[in-house]
Amino acid sequence: MSLADVVVVAALAGCMFVGWRIGGLVVGGFVIGFGGGLALGTAYAPLVTGPLGQGSGFAVVVLLTFGTATLLAVAGYQLGGMLRSRVSEPNAEIPDAALGMAVGGVAALGLVWVFGSTLAAGAAGPVSSSVSGSALLRAVDQVLPPAPPLITQVGRHLGDRPGPSLFSGFEPPRPEPPQPAELPDQAEVTTASEAGRASTVQIIARGCPGGSAGSGVAVADETVVTNAHVIAGSDRTFVVEQGDERLATPLVYDAQLDLAVLRVPGLAAPSLPLADDLRQRGAVGAALGYPEPERNYEASPAVVLDRLLARGYGLYNQELVDRRIYRLNAAVRPGGSGGPLVTPDGAVIGLMFARGGTHPEIGYALSTPAIRERVQTARQASDPASTGACLP
Repeated sequence: MSLADVVVVAALAGCMFVGWRIGGLVVGGFVIGFGGGLALGTAYAPLVTGPLGQGSGFAVVVLLTFGTATLLAVAGYQLGGMLRSRVSEPNAEIPDAALGMAVGGVAALGLVWVFGSTLAAGAAGPVSSSVSGSALLRAVDQVLPPAPPLITQVGRHLGDRPGPSLFSGFEPPRPEPPQPAELPDQAEVTTASEAGRASTVQIIARGCPGGSAGSGVAVADETVVTNAHVIAGSDRTFVVEQGDERLATPLVYDAQLDLAVLRVPGLAAPSLPLADDLRQRGAVGAALGYPEPERNYEASPAVVLDRLLARGYGLYNQELVDRRIYRLNAAVRPGGSGGPLVTPDGAVIGLMFARGGTHPEIGYALSTPAIRERVQTARQASDPASTGACLP
């Protein structure tokens, strides 16, 4: 039993005891008020974040949501107390107490699920690992619908994760089949690095506060792919090739998939082929890119652990999207997003875009079929694509 399970059991017991003491009418009024406030916040979040922007708009939404939920919860509590005081039937106390205990237990599970989903959406660490490892919270997560976007967005803010939410619920547990997936040896990493280094570029995006930097890879003549979150909200995007900045034009900006395709006139970097097929567990390669803080070229060993059809929210938390991704044993650092996952034979089998929330040594890469489709779309595009709003 994890520490999170102990907390869940303690919260469940405490809320059930309180529910027994104050009764079902009072607890029910409190729960309905608080839940109604959260539902209202989720509903009007897009109306606020649109005009105010992702940063200040999100802060206003959080304050309004939890402020409204608290006020409605207090009002519901008071109303429930008034109704209970008017119940004159002497035999009604025991049923009301039993109802209160049941409602308190359900409310406790709901609250720990909300806070658990928030923490699970944050950065990797002991708390996130304990939450994701909770058997009780995972069981609740399987029964309840996907966490609302406001909850996952709070978690991303707490964890400083600029990309999209990987999963609408808890991150799946790390697979542990009988045969381990071993990292490539240094010779394989070197071979993959030599094949992809000339094609791997650095991306600089300007226009948002603080700017943004990431990695990308040339996949066709004067064409580079990277993550959408690397260039989100920018008005000028540059591809750095051998120290020179070349102005790039976004032709595709897919905030749901988290992919962008750039046209870079004069780019001399050779293009790497995008793999036609999906690779199996055990496929090895190197994750190439320019991670922070040095922003120097690096090649990190990577091995495919499994393939997932992951359902999560896009960059702006508007709707759910399914992504076919690889889960890797690979280090992913800020600035490495958008870099290619290259095999020793010189093929791009994925695009690095996120690190795990439960295990810091886990990385995720977009598989190539969706990338190929967006590149084909870019080849037919004539007008620049909007890069959306700046991320918080």
